[in-house]
Amino acid sequence: MVEFKPDRWVGGAVGIALILLLLILDMLMVWGSVQIGISLLAFLLVLLILGSLLLIGLLAYWLYGLLWSGYYLDRNALVIRWGAATQVVPMGSVTAVLSGDQVKKLVRFRGPVWPGMRMGYGELQEIGPTLFYAAGPLNRMVILVTPVMAYALSPADRDAFLEAVRKRLSMGPTQTVEPMSRQPAWLTWSFWSDRPALALWGAALLLLLGLFGYLFVRYPALADLQPLHFNAAGQPDRWGTPAQTFTLPFIGLLALIANGGLGLLLYERERPASYLLWSGAVVVQILAWGATLNLLR
Repeated sequence: MVEFKPDRWVGGAVGIALILLLLILDMLMVWGSVQIGISLLAFLLVLLILGSLLLIGLLAYWLYGLLWSGYYLDRNALVIRWGAATQVVPMGSVTAVLSGDQVKKLVRFRGPVWPGMRMGYGELQEIGPTLFYAAGPLNRMVILVTPVMAYALSPADRDAFLEAVRKRLSMGPTQTVEPMSRQPAWLTWSFWSDRPALALWGAALLLLLGLFGYLFVRYPALADLQPLHFNAAGQPDRWGTPAQTFTLPFIGLLALIANGGLGLLLYERERPASYLLWSGAVVVQILAWGATLNLLR
């Protein structure tokens, strides 16, 4: 099996630069939120930081795919490895091999893309549905067409790759290979298409973020000594600092982490138990909201 590598320098450098830029912006936002103090603006900065961290995680995953990529070719199959993903394309199913400069137009594309990296699903004019595992522009790609799907690749030595493919196609396969697509296990979880599960997670998360946001807005107006508990007569019997009012949303955060994590562990084996745990996390957020409103009434 002959190995061909894409030219990953441009895409790798751009991906690393994007991650570093986001990290620098995060540090500036952390510094800014500390200077501002607890307020609505600080809460908005915290939300931006959380969103940025999620984007950094995605960029790191996509960058990993690019940097650990390769195309492996023999008479029977083309194996595309892109990080943790693997595609096996039987050579016997290949009906045409084109260079990218023969393709008129990319009709649409869905997936991560930046200079030197394009990975995802698209459609090429006059070719149809296409999976992209490429590290270069369209005019430098090689397109392998099968009756079901086309594959857009960008080996660094395009001419050698084209010659190798056409040579093996002319010789024909020696055995039948089944097409195969393997993705990381977490991408294939049925959880992602489970609407009740996503609704419970979404409700718990929105309630939690909303409570933190409410406290950030109210915090500047709180007294230096804040009631933290009331007796049966409705009189405060325990006092503390305004910062201690954040105890309730932090309890909600711990409940979401504990119930959410345990529910995910049980999901494939005991789905009703997972729903129960996630519902419990929602209830905890509602109770935390009620207790907080009672304290700040």
